[in-house]
Amino acid sequence: MAEDDALMISIYDKVFKTSGFDFQMALDGDKAITALTAMEKKPDVVVLDAMMPNKDGFDVLKFMKADATLKNIPVLFLTNLSAKEDLEKGLALGADACLVKSQHSPAEIVAKVKEVYNKYHPKTA
Repeated sequence: MAEDDALMISIYDKVFKTSGFDFQMALDGDKAITALTAMEKKPDVVVLDAMMPNKDGFDVLKFMKADATLKNIPVLFLTNLSAKEDLEKGLALGADACLVKSQHSPAEIVAKVKEVYNKYHPKTA
């Protein structure tokens, strides 16, 4: 997850880990790109905040979709910008889902991550 708000980092860390996720955090867009490219085992889902220092979430998403090793990782895009254009831009750049953070609890965001994950990794019976 890429998020720059310290309080939100603490909350997301707790909620994701309680939900059984192996959770890693990057504090800005540059750190997210560095971490993603350095990972030998790529994450199953990436959660990006739109507004971050250095590179924003839109820049990270563009980078991911242009990189052969990252382009197929599902992305949940979060924004506090409630403008419809920002949500549409995230989807147009390749995000699998976009949510307005202020309209969803951290538990709802975890549920959406599970939904995105299950789309790419369906359970077999």
